[in-house]
Amino acid sequence: MSITPTQKHSSSAGQELPQPHVYHHAYPCLIRGSRSELAKNRDAAAFTEMMQALNQRGYQFDSMIFNYALNESQPASPFDDFRFLKRDDLILMVTRPPVHDHLEGNRKCVPQSGTLLERQIFEAVSDYLRICSRARLRLQDRVVNAWEQRADGKHRAEPFADFQFCQNCDARLKSRTTLDLARRAQRMNHCFDYRSIGCFIHIPQIAGFGCRVIVSFGMGSLENLIWNRIVRTRFSRWLDAPVFALAEMDLNHIPADPVTMHFADQIPVKVLMEIPGEQLALCA
Repeated sequence: MSITPTQKHSSSAGQELPQPHVYHHAYPCLIRGSRSELAKNRDAAAFTEMMQALNQRGYQFDSMIFNYALNESQPASPFDDFRFLKRDDLILMVTRPPVHDHLEGNRKCVPQSGTLLERQIFEAVSDYLRICSRARLRLQDRVVNAWEQRADGKHRAEPFADFQFCQNCDARLKSRTTLDLARRAQRMNHCFDYRSIGCFIHIPQIAGFGCRVIVSFGMGSLENLIWNRIVRTRFSRWLDAPVFALAEMDLNHIPADPVTMHFADQIPVKVLMEIPGEQLALCA
């Protein structure tokens, strides 16, 4: 069920029910030689952007769920009891899910925690993304098929579905290709052209927990903050119902040291895909 500013939870007797809670599924900012610390978590500013829009929809922030980095001496996170999660709650993740960061070729990695909740989120995300790492994003075939069916002949060109990114300094787009193995990748002039990809996945519920999940991310830290600002200010409708969306951001003219995030409101954005959940379900 979606929550809008004018549609609050109420019982059949007209009594207002407790607001659904939002939990920030967060990852640590690792410092070499130091242990993960609760106070040093990734993408807190991006979470602030998104939480503003969720407040307007009747959601109340409850807590961060911190994913301590898994290490060899600790087979699983000690915090693996998530019975506090309710069916109406929302888990918001504004960091790129490190589903495949362990693959060869990824120099910038987000550490996994190994919790049951993380594993279930990864499994849900993998229904949409075949590969999700810092260096590469590849869509599942069913997502591409759903977009082609939704386009209904309006877009003749086969959509790009496999993207590779730079790992030095920023996460600009390096190349992109379709799922057609016979077609060569389109290489970007990334030395002079700064473009990147934003991804938004609204999942109605995850197995074992029942609550909904929203995963909204850019491919690098700055790109991620900009993307979540853009989602809040231009595409907040995605918060209202299950959807998969992918967009390209033109970041060629962003300021070097901005004082506010207002510059993001002028960034050109091209939506590459926007597929409602019911359309995706037909292609499952």
